[in-house]
Amino acid sequence: KDGKNPVIGSLKVEVLSCHGLPKLDLLSDTDAVVYLVCGACAFTTDVIMDCNSPRWPCKARRAAIFPLRNAYARLFAGVFDNDGDFSGRVMIDVASLRPDRVYDVVLPLRETAQVYFRRRRGAIRLRYHITWDNERAAVLSYLPTLDPVTVACGDRHAFRCVATTVHGADMPGKFSKTIADSTLRELKLVKVQLEALAKKTVKDIRTWENPVVSAFIFFGWMHSVQANSPALVYPYFFGYIVLCLLKNYSKSVRRWSLQSEFSPLTLEELFMSLFRNSKKHGSQADAPIPSQTTAASSLLAYLIDFLTCYEADNGINLDHEEFPFSEGNKYTKLRYEDCRAKATSNGKTADTFGDSDDEDDVFLMQRDENSSRAEQNDAACLKQAGSIPAGPEQNLDLPKTKEKNFDQKAIEKKELFHKITMRLFDDRVYIPVEIEDDSKPYTDLMESHLLGMRASVNPLMLKVEQYIGPVNEILNIGLRVIRSIFNLFMW
Repeated sequence: KDGKNPVIGSLKVEVLSCHGLPKLDLLSDTDAVVYLVCGACAFTTDVIMDCNSPRWPCKARRAAIFPLRNAYARLFAGVFDNDGDFSGRVMIDVASLRPDRVYDVVLPLRETAQVYFRRRRGAIRLRYHITWDNERAAVLSYLPTLDPVTVACGDRHAFRCVATTVHGADMPGKFSKTIADSTLRELKLVKVQLEALAKKTVKDIRTWENPVVSAFIFFGWMHSVQANSPALVYPYFFGYIVLCLLKNYSKSVRRWSLQSEFSPLTLEELFMSLFRNSKKHGSQADAPIPSQTTAASSLLAYLIDFLTCYEADNGINLDHEEFPFSEGNKYTKLRYEDCRAKATSNGKTADTFGDSDDEDDVFLMQRDENSSRAEQNDAACLKQAGSIPAGPEQNLDLPKTKEKNFDQKAIEKKELFHKITMRLFDDRVYIPVEIEDDSKPYTDLMESHLLGMRASVNPLMLKVEQYIGPVNEILNIGLRVIRSIFNLFMW
């Protein structure tokens, strides 16, 4: 059941085919079946026996119409072997769909939503179309409700497949070494990205990269000083957050709303739908929430676009990210060839209703080439614009990025302190000569034999010096700064 919310629309879904599924049976190919879950409703297709690239014919059990009770519902599709072995799943946000479009897409299957992998789990081809009965009710359905959503399952097998379709192989609340490792890697990635974002934000404000945002902060600062009221900081900070949201919306949504068929609805369209309140008349021509922006919302669009009119357009589509904080050059979207499982034991991927080298595969290969060119262009734009740091490796099939030792981090901190103090307190005895090969023997010769800086031959003391030496130099820099300040005030 789905609470007491009324039905405000419907989602029509067809499962057309799967491509390159892994072999889940030991002695035969996969007996493929697909589970669809949306809201409180679930649906299962017919089983295609002994096929790693199955197709469901038009007269097979392959299509369903799901009632929609809110606009933020999600469609889940999970591919299984008939005995319950899991191949992968996909998730589609209903909020990102337009009611006057028929989508025919091929999506890569993923095992889990908590851990990032790039394993070959196959692909699924879906065709779906959304219809809203009342567009005002669709927009107002975004208001949160506390009604739980439950799906009635016929037996234990169906319950397990529905739960895996919605949550993936790693259920919420499950603990494993893989999940813990993935969590730690993501935390390190978020730390790196937030530090880089904070530095970039301060630099952009200081250099007036966006005059609108910088001017807002400047006048807010002056107003708080003139009124001598720290309480004004809170409304101006809230206004800055709103400006950032609108700026990112203009760059990520509005610029691509008329160029991409997969762009979500714009704020102008959602705003105007509150006043039209049109209902379904039975024809697609009268579909609610049109994709073109009306003249009445042009003023709102102009105000939003004004926030980014001074920023250079680097041509990067931010919707191509694999996950939040991912770097586009390192984590590219999975293409059709990247998600297909390896060939079966007979050397090819079986297909019940035709060979695998059919028109669909040729079309998908060509689309892979086009997407590859687009990714290369985006990568070039990212390189020119100064892309965000990639951070630690998130793919758990690959080894961790080798972290720096404590002594290496201490040396980096020491160099950072010298940079902050403009090397005013860097009393270097000598400057190493740049040598093409490794200059470490030259440095050891200078410090050990000529200057006597490393007189100890005790291996334990050498190890202590390796770790404690840079920390001691950092403390000495701080002491020199304090001495300089003391001498300055004591004349």
